[in-house]
Amino acid sequence: MRPVIALLTPPEHPTGEARLLAAALRLAGARVVKQPWTQPIDRDYVDGIVIVGSEVAEQPEITADNVVPFAQFQSHGWSVVLPPHLLDLLRHDSGSQIPVLAVNGGCQWLNLARGGSIYNDAAAFYGVDLDTRLMARQEVSLISTSGLRRVMDRLELEVNCTVNQAVSVLGRGLQVVGRDSKGMIQAVEDPHHAFFVGVQWAPEYLLHKRVQRRLLRAFVRAASAIETDAEVPHQDQRTG
Repeated sequence: MRPVIALLTPPEHPTGEARLLAAALRLAGARVVKQPWTQPIDRDYVDGIVIVGSEVAEQPEITADNVVPFAQFQSHGWSVVLPPHLLDLLRHDSGSQIPVLAVNGGCQWLNLARGGSIYNDAAAFYGVDLDTRLMARQEVSLISTSGLRRVMDRLELEVNCTVNQAVSVLGRGLQVVGRDSKGMIQAVEDPHHAFFVGVQWAPEYLLHKRVQRRLLRAFVRAASAIETDAEVPHQDQRTG
């Protein structure tokens, strides 16, 4: 059977991007359920989760401490917040090994959930001008020993840049597995999880590139393995 993927979006996220990503996941072999991340995930039905997100609301200091208390949504002034049920999954507090793929702004939220922090203004920090147009291109180098490099089957990627925020302090259990030429973190993963990857770019806008389709297919395969109780170690992921 085709694995069921929950495509999680923050409130008021642009629906066009979610539709395109959902279509890409279906082409990769999944059934897709789109839902806001405030809605609890049916763990008896869902085999994997994909997190997309807009940029985090700007604050003087952005850390997981500001994200955790869902009840403090108004007092902290956040435009979006990660609810406890999603935090449990991302932190492994529930003991879950459900495959996770976070793309675009979702990569920052994944890092925050693990206790990390982000740069509000990545362009200013790195002293560069970021071209955040969807079809703009930049080079990313992957760590040779990483699971993501094995999935992508190459060391160099051409990706887009759609947000002006980036991972700063790395969250617990995560490893940096990709950086661009400016040194900015572009990809992270948890090597002890079946599939737990965050990428700064938006692969749904790069489907004409086979390497980006590999990422989605590998994620769907990992979800299929969970569905059938098979073990597919992240480091051994392969795509056709």
